[in-house]
Amino acid sequence: MTAPKRHITISGELGSGKSTVADRLARMYGHRLVSAGNINRAIAADRNLSEVDLNLLAETDQSIDAQVDSETRRLATDGHPAVFDGHIAWRIVDDAFKVHLLIDPDVAAGRLYASRASAVEHYGSVDEAKAALEKRYASERRRYRARFGVDEARLENYDLVIDTSDATVEQIIDAIRLVYEGEAREELIIMASPRRLLPGYDVVSDRRSSQWNIPHPEVAYCRPYMCFCNGHLRIAKAIESEDPFIDVRLRAEDNGELEPGVSAKDCLGHISPEWVESWSQKYSLDLRTP
Repeated sequence: MTAPKRHITISGELGSGKSTVADRLARMYGHRLVSAGNINRAIAADRNLSEVDLNLLAETDQSIDAQVDSETRRLATDGHPAVFDGHIAWRIVDDAFKVHLLIDPDVAAGRLYASRASAVEHYGSVDEAKAALEKRYASERRRYRARFGVDEARLENYDLVIDTSDATVEQIIDAIRLVYEGEAREELIIMASPRRLLPGYDVVSDRRSSQWNIPHPEVAYCRPYMCFCNGHLRIAKAIESEDPFIDVRLRAEDNGELEPGVSAKDCLGHISPEWVESWSQKYSLDLRTP
């Protein structure tokens, strides 16, 4: 076994459970927990702002990011192993195993609506929570792109990506532990939720039998959608077994080329509603065409 990297960074979409996962991992491995969210929330409370408004302010006030980054760098180099809970800690911390968590936006909004209430941040409905999540996410993504030249939504930034939409905390922790403690691998590992994968082809009439049951189906990704390019029998088996994850491989994301002249975004845009409806009905899924 190759020795695990010293630090672990946990980033993820809002509501994906990254803070809970980071806390559990820190306690399990005896690592220090470093939370960028706690720093941000303290700054927001001190200014009587919501986290959404603080993020919008941070687009012009660079001192907010500078304060978080300075503390992260200091703790990453003081000799103590740590779990860093932060959206872009992965770009700062060397010798780190980089984990990123995904989630269905509707599931995230439901979680946030049920759990988040404070004097400066509360929501009247799930739809209101979803709108706030997307506003905050868009603000952070713009800020990180402009200030640091990085896009946290790019899956290729990470060692392990996990969709937490249909998984318990224990299942997420187990998945991270198995990869973190296992043999070192150069390729990105994606643990997708089989119930969230969209069909990228007509699974009823397709005749590419050699690609139906491959060990690791290939996917195209353009947030928040992920579609499979092959391997639907393997995915169907995972759904029927009620597995929280299926190990897939990233073939292309966003404007990356899926095949000559076709990007991941193009592929998702060309998914037929009939394919989605047929797949959803067969396996009792609640999927929507992009």
